[in-house]
Amino acid sequence: MKNIREICRKRAAATGIYAAGMTTVLAYAGTWDGASTTISNILTELSTALKAIVVPIATVALIFCFIMMMISQSQKKVETYRAWCITIFICIVAIYAVPFMITLAQTIGQQF
Repeated sequence: MKNIREICRKRAAATGIYAAGMTTVLAYAGTWDGASTTISNILTELSTALKAIVVPIATVALIFCFIMMMISQSQKKVETYRAWCITIFICIVAIYAVPFMITLAQTIGQQF
């Protein structure tokens, strides 16, 4: 379980860093204004799709984990479900943070 949570966190962080880096690099390059806009639009659409698809599924999984945490009799299972709840919540927050990271990267890239 810890490995899956760790992989999820690393992927979310890597995706955010990659998006910020690509947007910053493209915003910095003056000749690539069209490409910067296109990639920014693609990342915005990706963020919208993630919110439309992943967040409802994650919400259902989060509710399931809460219910199972309440009815489980084993302390080990309760701790496992609690860990899953925390991981799912962090992933939902990361999905909603992508537009902020894109905007921040564009702002930083335009200053150079």
